[in-house]
Amino acid sequence: LFHKSCNNEKIEINLLIEGFKTLFLILEAMKLDVANHQIRILRPLLCSSAVSFEKEYFKNAIKRNKINFTNSIIWYKRNLNNLKSKNYNSREILNYSILNLLSCSNMTRQFPNSLNFDNTRLLLLRADIRHIICTKLCLILYKTLIFQNNLDKSLLNNENILNLKSEILNIIIDDNGNSKWTKNLKNLSIHLINKLFNKLDSDKIEFANNWLINQTQPSSKVYSLLESKLFEKIFPFLDNSTKQSETVSSIVTTNTNNNNNNINTNNVNINTTANTIESSIIVKSSLPKINDEIIINDELNNIVERLNQLIEFNYNVFGEMYNS
Repeated sequence: LFHKSCNNEKIEINLLIEGFKTLFLILEAMKLDVANHQIRILRPLLCSSAVSFEKEYFKNAIKRNKINFTNSIIWYKRNLNNLKSKNYNSREILNYSILNLLSCSNMTRQFPNSLNFDNTRLLLLRADIRHIICTKLCLILYKTLIFQNNLDKSLLNNENILNLKSEILNIIIDDNGNSKWTKNLKNLSIHLINKLFNKLDSDKIEFANNWLINQTQPSSKVYSLLESKLFEKIFPFLDNSTKQSETVSSIVTTNTNNNNNNINTNNVNINTTANTIESSIIVKSSLPKINDEIIINDELNNIVERLNQLIEFNYNVFGEMYNS
């Protein structure tokens, strides 16, 4: 392009601009490749020092009176007192405590400051819990309509349920990958009725829409019950080992909007603050998988895995403080 633009006495400005654009794209790709290479080199160091780094960071912050963990200790002790009859160990108490921070029906407005670096991850987990509950509500409505109207029971087979899941996601997921339930309930109602009855019955659409509006509110009894049952399902699958580690086996960054900030050879997200270290976590690949309804199974196991990672790292850093 440079040669073509300068080959004649009259310089082709457009070709020159395109040449510079290509050059900058090549330089950008080289920069990302170098950054990825540095991350691969630093990974063993980050893995080996993540927990000790955070311990030292907060120890120095306490000495300088920049942070006080009294509210976190009170939060942990309150849950400990609530569970005295359960005979749980310290890790199980923390599992229970953090799991309940994800509730929408009994929402915590402010997370304990021992989880300061995990606020974004907790908010994403809470949003994913809501996504699962709302999906279950759609399935309940779908099944109710089938049984009430004596429709073909083959509509309940796994293939049709997975198709329903795909259709729900197409309706409620926006261009940024976020679940938008409230604004799409009417569209969901229209789709469900049309899917089951092959016509747009206004009375049935109104019934479905009103039901979804009422039950997808976190304050509804049905929502609260489903959320409570879901937490009971998740809790036994959270790692209860009290063994603490000074190292981590994997580095994982905050996954904003579920998809956008993954580190790979094509897309690098480098956080130069302490959050890069704080997002280092232990991956427990040997933990058993939850077997739930097929429409939510993958999402539920994903939540359990991420929650285990978050709790593991927090326990390694603050376990001694919680037990003091």
